Amino acid sequence: MPLVHTKEELDTKIRKTLHLQKEELLTCQIVKKSIDARRKPENFIIYTIDVAVKKENQILQRMKSGKSCAIQIQESKDVSY
Repeated sequence: MPLVHTKEELDTKIRKTLHLQKEELLTCQIVKKSIDARRKPENFIIYTIDVAVKKENQILQRMKSGKSCAIQIQESKDVSY
């Protein structure tokens, strides 16, 4: 994502990346935020995001079977204490 963006743009990017309809994305939480400055002068933000979606198993299967996926999809670990 570009350095300057809105929450709506981030939500749209998540839905587009995961091929979701608007109503399928229940929640999203930013777990980690990093700046990628390798391609100056354009810097980007790299996010690690935990999402809750409807039909999670179907989406996980669909994303794991993708041939050229630039994102990593995995079930989140329980981090509650």
